[in-house]
Amino acid sequence: MALPTADELIASTVNHGQFKAKLKQLVENVESKDSAQARVEEIRTDLTDPSKNLFNENTKITGKFISNDPAGVIQNSAGWSISDYIPVTAGLSYAISAEARRPGLAFYDSAKVLVAGSYNGSNPAIVTAPVGSAYLVINVDSNTITASKVQVEQSSSVTSYVEFGGIIKEEKIPTNIPRREDLVSYVEKTELETLVNPLTVKDYDVVTISPNLLDTTKKQLNKLINSDTGRIVASTNWSCSDFIPVVAGQYYTLSFSNKRVGAAFFTTKESAATTSLGYINSLANPLTVQAPAGANWLVVNLDSPTIVASNVQVEAGNVATKYQEYGTHFKIDPAYINGFGGNSKSKLEIKAANLAAVSGFVDGVPIKINLQLTKANTHDNSTVFNFASDIVNNVIQRAVLNDDVAPMRLDGFTVGANHGYEKSNVTLASHGKTAADIGSVWSSAGKEYVIVDIVSVDVLSVTSRTDNVAFSPGALTHVSGASNTTSFTPTSTVSRQWYPAIRDRKLTCFVDNVKIDLAQIANYDFEKNVKFLESYSILKKSDMIDWLIANRGINHTNYAAAPCYTVDFGYTFDRECGCTIYFGGVGRKTVVLQDQMVAQSIQLDQGNGVVYNYIPKAVPFTAGGYTYDFSQKENLYGKNPSEALHLTASRQEAGTSPIDRLVMLNDQVGYAIGYLPILDAAPDVRPTNASRKYLEIRNDTLKVYPRLIDSALINQINDGDAFAAIAYRKYFKRSPDRTCKYVVRSEMGDYLYLDWHTAKTDEIELPADLVGREFEIFEKSSNVTLLSKFASNSILVKIDASKSYGYLVIKFK
Repeated sequence: MALPTADELIASTVNHGQFKAKLKQLVENVESKDSAQARVEEIRTDLTDPSKNLFNENTKITGKFISNDPAGVIQNSAGWSISDYIPVTAGLSYAISAEARRPGLAFYDSAKVLVAGSYNGSNPAIVTAPVGSAYLVINVDSNTITASKVQVEQSSSVTSYVEFGGIIKEEKIPTNIPRREDLVSYVEKTELETLVNPLTVKDYDVVTISPNLLDTTKKQLNKLINSDTGRIVASTNWSCSDFIPVVAGQYYTLSFSNKRVGAAFFTTKESAATTSLGYINSLANPLTVQAPAGANWLVVNLDSPTIVASNVQVEAGNVATKYQEYGTHFKIDPAYINGFGGNSKSKLEIKAANLAAVSGFVDGVPIKINLQLTKANTHDNSTVFNFASDIVNNVIQRAVLNDDVAPMRLDGFTVGANHGYEKSNVTLASHGKTAADIGSVWSSAGKEYVIVDIVSVDVLSVTSRTDNVAFSPGALTHVSGASNTTSFTPTSTVSRQWYPAIRDRKLTCFVDNVKIDLAQIANYDFEKNVKFLESYSILKKSDMIDWLIANRGINHTNYAAAPCYTVDFGYTFDRECGCTIYFGGVGRKTVVLQDQMVAQSIQLDQGNGVVYNYIPKAVPFTAGGYTYDFSQKENLYGKNPSEALHLTASRQEAGTSPIDRLVMLNDQVGYAIGYLPILDAAPDVRPTNASRKYLEIRNDTLKVYPRLIDSALINQINDGDAFAAIAYRKYFKRSPDRTCKYVVRSEMGDYLYLDWHTAKTDEIELPADLVGREFEIFEKSSNVTLLSKFASNSILVKIDASKSYGYLVIKFK
């Protein structure tokens, strides 16, 4: 049977039933899905050049510019931006072009040391990479110039602009392949998705529908809207748009780089002489207009003999968004091009029995979190999961972590995570003690001490039997249990932590909910998340001492005393490498509790710009001779606090929910740490559970310690007591549009956090997994209004000037 023609499928006279019959005929007789897929892939290969434009707008570095004096030196400047380091080859030519861009460029060697710089105000600019070059950096935006259509290509001449990643030119796809928009009118969406998607959309496609209602391929040539009559009339070398469908009463916004003034609404488009509903003569850019009663169409003037229109956008609503060409666009995900495993999926690497890394992208920026899965089980190590280092956009943001998981204060000391009880390494040349003396009891100055380890022939470890205080130098006299009972007097003493204060530690890993073998060195792609599930029990010191005395004479690396508190940590990494930490703690017997933390964090490294700490809802307070206002961002490295900073109920805005997060910001990235406002961190629970302090910043290390429990009312854990919370650590890309935008994903809802320090109306593009979901405002400042009622591709938020900053937290169900 012959294949149906295009007219038989999509002619204006074809009804729904006829179309379905012809489509069935096409499906039954056309080439197989596999061969059709191959044909589409071949077409895509012809139409896409993902490597042509080397400039990726998503990775540009804000707050910096390439100086002209001294030439090529990168300096800080608000409102400016530069490209990321673009790989080049010495001796080859590169063409730099743009509709608008700040002049200036520089070449750097493989160590990113300056080779040569130039102001080079030409547009386009053709440059040759000098000897020794490995990277090119260009100025992009300035405080007066917003760059557009910037292209860097390895060429000695300029070619037509394409976005980084390449765009499939839909009009070049052969007409015998039905397009999505040609079919929508004739078949239900569910049928369309089933039949068409397998042949069109690939997992590496980013598919967007432009908000632009203006199709410049259909503009009316040699015509204009006459300003006197409001009619469309003939005029050589002028042009106006085709009739754009509108709805009476709705608002529409026009924006452009260049165009001729003039627009008009029409009731009908039956003839070119149709009278409009009024000529619009405004020069405003952008211009928002309301379609009057009776309006069905809008026409705008475009070109004239002296003006060539460019970047003209007509869109529904009263806010102008970034220009996009009319139509549906297929763009290859930059993550696919940059590639982890040859596709856009995020990646887990098991590098060794104790080392791993999670890699992915956040808003197109590559990110890698290095992890230490375990440590050797010794008296000087706690065998727990650890964060090792963070790399964002190929720049180390935090180089050495090692101790960045949260302990708790139990039984008078900080234990769990990377901490243990107090012991002292005491030195006495040829002390004569052996493993047979481990667990023996000795007295000094009215206190008893127990030998816990023989470090060497000159050093041994002792710990206090009844408290958690270091050994004070003095003679040690035998009490019980020793093989060598000779008294001795150490010549020196050094405080150390006594490990392990934990037992029964377990660690498992799931990739997209499939358990993997952590002993197997391998790489795994993942679609949703990677989970490291860790559990262990903590021991009371007195129980450890009693057990050691009862089992003396052996060098133990584990202590099998009864547990007092069992904890579980679920470190769950999403595709953006955000880490959501699920915590559960259950009491096993009575033990003193000072506080409980679930997450902690060192500061971002210095060297990537000034590091600012931002805490929404904080009010100014004075400590150690300084006044701090974290709501306006504080440089702690610059102030060098002389005492720990405690964020308490008295140091936050009245009538707001408890402080539960802190954000660190540098020139490149933002990094947030905190608790989701649920479970034992819920706003109605936390004022009791953390009445002493919500958050602490240590003055000596500047480490951040959010508190889940820190209360005089909760001073011990009893058998059966239980606590639960969800904490998070999240990197995000900095944007000049707002202070913060990041999503924390969890099994109990996803939370979008937004912050601003400028009054504006902001359009926030939503991640695909949030689009269309039900949501609710969890928390916001009084000057913030969410204008959108539905989670479509983006939401609109208005921030007024009644406060110096604003915040909004939205929960997606």
